[in-house]
Amino acid sequence: MKKLIKLSLTLMFWASTTLERVLKFIIFPTEKPTDDSPEGLYWLSGNDPVIRLLSPGPQLKIGLNWGSSQVYKARKYSHISLPDLATKTLITAYPKIEEQAGNYPLLSLAGLIEEDAFSQLTTQAKGIIGELNRTHGCRLSLARIGHFLEHAFARLEGEDSPSAMLHFGFMSDKPNTRVHYTHAPTSRLEASYQHLCKDLMRHIGRDINFPPARLENEQGGLGTPFCPLDETVRKLAEDLIYAVKSHKPSPPFTLSNVIEFHKHYAIYTATFIAFSTGFRAIRDPSFLEEDIDELTGLAIIYDKDRSDHYNSRLVWIPKTCIDQLRHYRQHLMAIYRYFHLMCPEVFTLVKKHEGSGWPLNLFYFDEDRAGIKPLSPGILHSELEQLHNYHLPVNANRHYLKGRLLTSGCSPEIIEAYLGHWCVGQEPWNCLSGLHPLDYREELTKHLPKIITRDGWTPMEGFSP
Repeated sequence: MKKLIKLSLTLMFWASTTLERVLKFIIFPTEKPTDDSPEGLYWLSGNDPVIRLLSPGPQLKIGLNWGSSQVYKARKYSHISLPDLATKTLITAYPKIEEQAGNYPLLSLAGLIEEDAFSQLTTQAKGIIGELNRTHGCRLSLARIGHFLEHAFARLEGEDSPSAMLHFGFMSDKPNTRVHYTHAPTSRLEASYQHLCKDLMRHIGRDINFPPARLENEQGGLGTPFCPLDETVRKLAEDLIYAVKSHKPSPPFTLSNVIEFHKHYAIYTATFIAFSTGFRAIRDPSFLEEDIDELTGLAIIYDKDRSDHYNSRLVWIPKTCIDQLRHYRQHLMAIYRYFHLMCPEVFTLVKKHEGSGWPLNLFYFDEDRAGIKPLSPGILHSELEQLHNYHLPVNANRHYLKGRLLTSGCSPEIIEAYLGHWCVGQEPWNCLSGLHPLDYREELTKHLPKIITRDGWTPMEGFSP
């Protein structure tokens, strides 16, 4: 029994999981897991044990019907290669464990059945841990052993709590640790895990080594299936820019060719805003000028709000995007001045907001009746799909920005505030928050402009008769 407890505590620590989960692990000898293989301890050739953990990721309402080649592949499992120290511990407890492996759970090594094993082993494990606490003056517990690496992993640079939960196959409903927009490449997770373990062991005077990757963890990632590839976003920006340039009208101007140009220009502007601000796919991603402080670049987004404005959030808009908003307003005013008699709705739209409140509304012309309709997420999705072969949901920008900002080294707390995620008592913008808006902006300025520039978004002038 003590051997099994030693083995279980070892796996709990290195897999950062619970005793109950470990006891259900299946042991497989020299068998490479497939996509349908269960959780367990896999002994590959050369005595290299690998822990396989199921990690289903976020529970999404829709699936990806098209565009699978445009996103990072999302796996449903994580593989944790154990260091030589852990392997030695396992073999010490069960010298020929890889030979005893078979299609049965771990607890069978002690001749136990599942119905009574968990309570028995839990009681004995608590007794052993209690003795360690009394002998060494520590405060160990099963929960602390099982969650230590997960919590330490979440504090690593370039990682956060959702990434840690995905790596260890642990889900949480806490709103400040949202997994929904997280895509974590398995190669990055594995590298972070090995760095953490080596650093931890170095502090206690032990050097550890990991075996070469045997399960091709470098392919794919964990989490959301809607995170666009870098190449997908760059190609989208390139195609949208080409469409704007190729449809720019020349004299003599007609309502028809200006309307056609406006369609492509509004789509470009809306997509530029979305990939610069993390705007939700709730309505057209437009601002009133009164909601933008052009001096600091800070702006207010009301994309998922209610009457008390609790969900309003502060964003920082990079200068290139502010320039695009300014170009769009000038474009809108040029259309109004040139065609206002033919488009009375443009006249009404602008006159209703004279002065500093001139709107930046993103809209579509209806050429048949010279009317206007908002550039809603549904219309934007349809046009991007039909005109530019972009099949992803409109809110894929949020999945993309979360991953790119995290990889760039942006603070996870800043990213969550930027995306509008918080829980009661931890709001970034309430009167008790310690987050200063200028500190928030300073952190984003280190990362967001590089992402936008690298992806090819650039300010473009509109209609100018």
